[in-house]
Amino acid sequence: CEDAESPSCSANDQDIVLPDQICLGIYIVELALRIFVYQRKFLQTTWNVFDLCIVILSILGEIFGSFFKDAVIIRVIRITRLVRMLRLLTAFQELYLMMSGMATTI
Repeated sequence: CEDAESPSCSANDQDIVLPDQICLGIYIVELALRIFVYQRKFLQTTWNVFDLCIVILSILGEIFGSFFKDAVIIRVIRITRLVRMLRLLTAFQELYLMMSGMATTI
């Protein structure tokens, strides 16, 4: 969108904003549960630290996104959340096979 404030910008559509906030809420709950379970060992795993950084940056992006509408870093933060989802594909072989099969049909 040229103007992020305009109502015609698809990024302001409730179909985009609401699922984004729901996913962020799920990520926050998941991270809090992992911190509770692992406690001091949480920071010893690289993926946990990566997930923590993504969630913290996503929260900051939601809070300060209205102040820095044109900031590229906010967009990069949102893209890194996709990396977090793609990590699941490598963890579960069956999920990877299903997604690659669906991608080849398109």
